[in-house]
Amino acid sequence: MKPRIVSSVPLLVLVAVLSLALGSFGTATAAGLTTKQVKKIAAKVVKKSGPGLSVSHATTADTALSATNLLGQPAAQYKNPVYRFVLPVQPAAASRTYSFPGLPAGTYLIGYSAFANMAAAGSPFICQARASSTSPWEVFSGGTAYLAGYSTSEATAALTLTGAPPQVFCTSPGTTFTIYSAADYLSTVTFTRVDGITNGVVTSRPAGDGAPRTLQP
Repeated sequence: MKPRIVSSVPLLVLVAVLSLALGSFGTATAAGLTTKQVKKIAAKVVKKSGPGLSVSHATTADTALSATNLLGQPAAQYKNPVYRFVLPVQPAAASRTYSFPGLPAGTYLIGYSAFANMAAAGSPFICQARASSTSPWEVFSGGTAYLAGYSTSEATAALTLTGAPPQVFCTSPGTTFTIYSAADYLSTVTFTRVDGITNGVVTSRPAGDGAPRTLQP
């Protein structure tokens, strides 16, 4: 498509283009030039330096492409950050509530894995998670014994955070626990930013014909 110089282009813009022309036509001078002469020189410069060049087209095209590819959001919005917290080692307690400040509002996949030293071997170790101190508890996990006197509790779930610190609550009914302190068995809580939550519908049926067979001992 051949370049077209619109007659309504301001003279000031054409003069700016003329400055490029002066670099191409060394013997030219701006003194005494009419608007018609400036337009003619500018047309030659555009034709020589940038066939198909159109500032208005480039601007609108880039804007449209950006809006299409990023849905009008800044590029930073499409990063997938992971926030990781290590549970601190503290004195023994029957229960503890851990809070995680500084998380931006949004939807996250939360995962926690707590490894505890139990005061009474075989005691249950239970943890729960929720989006804030005023939100309902949405995640529950029971403890699994690991050797004598140790237990783990872990789970994953999607939570929508509003900017208030989310919480993880852990308890050992009837006894106390401490977070295990060895560096090779860290207790961590991670928050991975995701696009959103889509709730599905679960179906079920009673066990019967066609159900998987249960192995007999």
